[in-house]
Amino acid sequence: MKHQKRIISLFEAAESDTDKQLLVKIIKASKLGGSKGCSKPYCVVEMDEPPQKFETQIIEATDSPFWDESFKFIVKDSAELLFEIYDKDKPSKENFLGLGIVGMDELIKNPSQRQIIPLQSRPLEEDDVTGSLTAEFVFLNQSTPVVETTHLAQHIAKENGYANSGKTVETNSRVTAGGTVITTTTIKRTKEEAINRMEPKHDPKANSNSLHSAVPNLRKVEEALEQKDRKCTSKI
Repeated sequence: MKHQKRIISLFEAAESDTDKQLLVKIIKASKLGGSKGCSKPYCVVEMDEPPQKFETQIIEATDSPFWDESFKFIVKDSAELLFEIYDKDKPSKENFLGLGIVGMDELIKNPSQRQIIPLQSRPLEEDDVTGSLTAEFVFLNQSTPVVETTHLAQHIAKENGYANSGKTVETNSRVTAGGTVITTTTIKRTKEEAINRMEPKHDPKANSNSLHSAVPNLRKVEEALEQKDRKCTSKI
């Protein structure tokens, strides 16, 4: 069973209904350690505001660990997420395996995504760093309305003689107790589209056909009345 260790630095981050919640899933790392190699890698991910820090389990005897562990962050004013990978089997001065940084603005623009993050050395250091980190990100309990005009909507609008209409697509993501992310998508009609669907379809050709079909019938009635008048006149 996987062990998940959570560390909150300075103070515990308070959750509220208005706070954004970001699920970070650390999936794996590849080709760690450079020329020195590694034997017991683990990953630390942290955010500065509010201060939050999480640590994966240690994977032994590999330079390409697979963690597949998820952590939930409360997002307020932080500008980035910091990932750092260490080797538990080495002394503190030699255990650094690389770091990666992901900007919060990039995550907000695309609320659900996977990234392969190239690992880099610490600032002003010449660490022997190789490899990459794979992670997934998704904002939870957040509906994102997107208005789009589909080809079908354009076709319907053209056929019915009213302006182009769109549909509102709302997505909502949540995480189960087992860590599975479930995304629900709801498609809603706009108010204008609903009104247009209720209005009767105007077809000039149909009206024209009805008028032309009514003319012969009117002529038949007039002829019948003339014949009746002639019969009455002859009898007199």
